[in-house]
Amino acid sequence: MNYQLSERVRALNPYNGAELRDKVETLRRSGRKLIALNVGEPDFPTPVHIAHAGIEAIHQSMPRSAHG
Repeated sequence: MNYQLSERVRALNPYNGAELRDKVETLRRSGRKLIALNVGEPDFPTPVHIAHAGIEAIHQSMPRSAHG
């Protein structure tokens, strides 16, 4: 199948997550202590009170789709 990307998609800037990850790793290897706040999994577990609050919200059917 032959797909063509729209002009809008072609105009998007490339994702720089890999570049950011590489910079973070370089700084960590040099001894810097960093908390990564970029896209992806955090390097620490979710605090228990936050996990419980999320579970409670699900049980109360709080998550709703946005209108619009």
